[in-house]
Amino acid sequence: MEGKVQSLKAVIRDGWALCPKCWGKLCRVPPGAKARGVLLWCKRDKEVELSTQ
Repeated sequence: MEGKVQSLKAVIRDGWALCPKCWGKLCRVPPGAKARGVLLWCKRDKEVELSTQ
């Protein structure tokens, strides 16, 4: 099975980007920050995508 693996979407809560599976903190996200398609790395769940709107 080839192709791009669907990455998880980070959850932003209390100024932190969190992994949606293990709820580990990935990075700080300042108020009003904008990001689209930024890939973060979770030790447990691999790639997590950071997108804000």
